[in-house]
Amino acid sequence: MSEGIEVRESRPEDVRFAPEASKLIELVAEEYDIATRTPAWIAAKIQARRAALAIDSSGAEPELVGFGYWSAWGNDLFVSHSGLVVHPERMGLGLGIATSLALRFAF
Repeated sequence: MSEGIEVRESRPEDVRFAPEASKLIELVAEEYDIATRTPAWIAAKIQARRAALAIDSSGAEPELVGFGYWSAWGNDLFVSHSGLVVHPERMGLGLGIATSLALRFAF
């Protein structure tokens, strides 16, 4: 994985990344079959700590390079990872696995 990239569970203050996550999902959806989500929908997942982010802080501004969220149903008996995406220019660095693991430990 690239130096300067932090992969972790979301925090409520990460809601600022919701528009960027929505755009990242849209970008990846152009090539892969993945449902797009609105920034408001993603913000709710982030605030509920039901998301994981891969953030590259090596530049002047932090950049979201990976994102995923999880959903639960049946009184939290069933859980699924959803919307796991990595920026196309960052694929092959292990960010998908790291983000998936961060989701796994978030629930």
